[in-house]
Amino acid sequence: MENIEFRELDSREYLTFFTSLNNARQTNSHGCFVSLETPEYWSRSTLFLCGDGVAGFAINNGNLEGVHKNPELASLIGDKKVMPQIMKVALNNGVEKLDCFGEGLTKQYMKYGFIPVGKMKFDIRYNPTWPVETFGEPDVIAMMKAVRNSDELRAIQEVSVDERYSNIIDRLTYFDDYNELLNYRDAKLEYAKENDLSYNEIFKNITSGIKK
Repeated sequence: MENIEFRELDSREYLTFFTSLNNARQTNSHGCFVSLETPEYWSRSTLFLCGDGVAGFAINNGNLEGVHKNPELASLIGDKKVMPQIMKVALNNGVEKLDCFGEGLTKQYMKYGFIPVGKMKFDIRYNPTWPVETFGEPDVIAMMKAVRNSDELRAIQEVSVDERYSNIIDRLTYFDDYNELLNYRDAKLEYAKENDLSYNEIFKNITSGIKK
């Protein structure tokens, strides 16, 4: 496989996606960071796979979900990086929001123009099999797309992601309810789109505690 190419699955292939994700969760050391959900859940999403399950992701109402890579099949793409291609295809297909666990993934998505909006404390009741001894109890971080075009993306990529992360993460509001967190994120996203806010304006809006 010379290139990393993702194909959009036919709506009837949701079991193929579910199998790929399930395999990745079992064989990838960070598989627990991705929710498996049910096969029926994925039948309602737009699904993408690389090869026969090397990697994949889903889009559900603009939300990026099910991002995974199967290490047992990774040799098919050599040393090529999967995430840049995932984000390119995802953004070209309308992804504008996501939520993830902890610092590492948050910084990863910030490289592609997403900004953390709010957070929620880890709750083992919702993740009873989570390996706390290995990964601790990371916050759940809700994020939104904040770049309007490729020029803005190039500009923010010139600034250290560590610097941007440290300047925003401690200023985020903690939420006790997951749906409340997502609704808050969605409201921020809609406000930014309605007012055509730039990346820097969105960043300032979030860090200043403005409720709009």
